[in-house]
Amino acid sequence: MEISPIRRGLQREYLNLLLGLVLRRLSAPEDARSLARYNLQQLEFAITKTLKDRRRHLDITTRAHLEETIARIELGLEAQLQSY
Repeated sequence: MEISPIRRGLQREYLNLLLGLVLRRLSAPEDARSLARYNLQQLEFAITKTLKDRRRHLDITTRAHLEETIARIELGLEAQLQSY
């Protein structure tokens, strides 16, 4: 399985948006922040599951992209908790 460069770029933009909401870099209602946090957690779960699935043959660029995404999610959620 390969995620195309265009799709990786779109995924990064979506991740930046969610992190911006969670980390309060963007103006938004509290419910939007809660939903962004929930979506980040769900995304992390889905990516982790994909990376652990031995049946999936991921190319190196896709694997690197997914692992970086998980790392950014974890850092963002940790930073959000520390800001309270």
